[in-house]
Amino acid sequence: PLEGTTTLVEHVVAAGDRLDQVAARYLGDPLQYWRVADANDGMRPEELTDEVGRRLAIALPRLQA
Repeated sequence: PLEGTTTLVEHVVAAGDRLDQVAARYLGDPLQYWRVADANDGMRPEELTDEVGRRLAIALPRLQA
């Protein structure tokens, strides 16, 4: 869920995208794919990239002051 997160950017899914590649591009680490999945209510990573044109929120937890 996006509550408690800050969206950095949106990624538009292209043919052949994989969630680990998307995470590496925006977060610098392919193992952070779960952050993208969580921000987009994805239970399975492949569900998030099987629809070309879908917009994915790339988000990180909001820092508390």
